[in-house]
Amino acid sequence: MNTRERGALPTVVRQGAPHGSQDSLTTPELVRALSTVIERLDDGRRVGVAFSGDPASVLLLALTAETLGRARVTALVSAPAGSTAVQRCGVVRMAATVGAAVLEVDDGAVDEAVRRLDLATVVRPAGPADPGTGALDVVAPLVEIGLDRSTIVRLATDLGLALRAPTGCGEPSENGGTTEESVQVEAAESELRRLGLEELRVRHHGDLARLEAADLDLASVTSEPLRGEILRAVRSAGFRHVAIDLGASTDLLDG
Repeated sequence: MNTRERGALPTVVRQGAPHGSQDSLTTPELVRALSTVIERLDDGRRVGVAFSGDPASVLLLALTAETLGRARVTALVSAPAGSTAVQRCGVVRMAATVGAAVLEVDDGAVDEAVRRLDLATVVRPAGPADPGTGALDVVAPLVEIGLDRSTIVRLATDLGLALRAPTGCGEPSENGGTTEESVQVEAAESELRRLGLEELRVRHHGDLARLEAADLDLASVTSEPLRGEILRAVRSAGFRHVAIDLGASTDLLDG
């Protein structure tokens, strides 16, 4: 495996083993088989991972970030149809626990997200026939290895990956919320102004800060060094998660 930005998975899964039947292979062996498929994408460009919060997408996001490095991976989050705002926030936070950048998109907007982020490939739980991928380069490691759902759940569980969306996402509140919320918002906006980001406004979602901007360079704010500077600025006000709302979509910088 690539040694850059390791740490998303336990050390034992990095030891690897030869390919074989999924019924007889151990967890480290199956992880190595999947990682071998993902390693073929290691051309230095950024990669997107389709993420819906199901065990398959949780496993793929964690392994892709571990194999290629979190800085090269963006989770393309699409919550299940009919999800409430709180449920969507939970799925976004679930993806953010890996530490990669996260972009909330509809399936039909995947092509646009890939173009704006200049992603080389989309890694998906299913194959290229999935909606929203168009003519994009799509890789489906789980399909290529031939893992069934029970094996995917076993792998994710063995690796200690969270298979339930975290709680704590509140409905968004305007700046005129509680006194404590207003103080947090003002502190975060003050730090952003020090970075010259006058156009950003902060909305309070419990431990999630949603930053609103009419227009922003998406590739710039989800890449270093600006990504790290925004995270430090907003977290200094007491927020745990930081998101950027560009109207129809939400970029989560980090968990």
